[in-house]
Amino acid sequence: MYGPNAAEDLEEHLAILGKENLNRIRAANERKISGYFFDRRCVEFIFMACDHFHFTPDVRFATVCLFDAFMTLHVNSLWRYVDENCRTEEAFLKDWSAVETKLSGQVVLRVVSCIQIASKLSAYGTQLTVASAKDFLQHMGFCYTEEQILKTELRVLKTLNYDVSIRSPLAYVSTLLRLIANDVQQFGFQSISTTCQDVLSFVFMQWDEIFESILPGPIADQEKKQKIATLKADYMLLAGGVVASAIELSPDLCNEPSALLSLSKRCSIPVEKLKDFRANVKNSVFKAKKSNMQPIEQRSSVTKK
Repeated sequence: MYGPNAAEDLEEHLAILGKENLNRIRAANERKISGYFFDRRCVEFIFMACDHFHFTPDVRFATVCLFDAFMTLHVNSLWRYVDENCRTEEAFLKDWSAVETKLSGQVVLRVVSCIQIASKLSAYGTQLTVASAKDFLQHMGFCYTEEQILKTELRVLKTLNYDVSIRSPLAYVSTLLRLIANDVQQFGFQSISTTCQDVLSFVFMQWDEIFESILPGPIADQEKKQKIATLKADYMLLAGGVVASAIELSPDLCNEPSALLSLSKRCSIPVEKLKDFRANVKNSVFKAKKSNMQPIEQRSSVTKK
């Protein structure tokens, strides 16, 4: 599918992603990242807002990652400030309760700011203008001036120290797909890519459940939390599991054994481990169907309306 030079470029890009992935896992082991704000309600709202503006999938996933990174730093900073300035536990609890109330009221505005930033980083489509952001916020029942919206976007950027080079798992998925398409003769790239986006959307909304199900059995709470945090930071495993799921859902579009072998080789993860991740996604889909959550195959048609 790709010429030798293009394939080499993809391999180099995957190597860069691999290094970033190792750094992210290392940071998770050192408890420097959380992923706490991959909360289903937050993710669903972000997806809804991005669909409202007709943004491409890269914006929705980048927004979730930006929002999580910002809120983690922001909340930790506020926690330290309250902790350092309260002499008693009673005073701390009272002040922190007030902070939580204020934070809850600002979530929608913070999300919109992250969408603005993510849309500017996207190689596709248009950017979210301040005027459009203001109209959306008014539609949601919030009255902010354009100046307030600009200041909030700046606040997010400052908190992130202007480092917005936060890579979403979609970058890993897309690179792996292109390399598999280069390795395997029969591979319906476009259709499988769309299925990957649907699977990844589902995983984002079932984030905690899927990763917690990977580690069954009796493990001490603190140890299990740390292992789960490390798993959540492994975007290569996530991308591999998502692609493996999409391959299984597309039996007529590729040779599954060949595609899985190529995937395993490219992401350096054993086929059985990829299948295990895929099985956890399938189990989560079955549970979601029982609880009336939209299954993967219906999700894309709903979001396009």
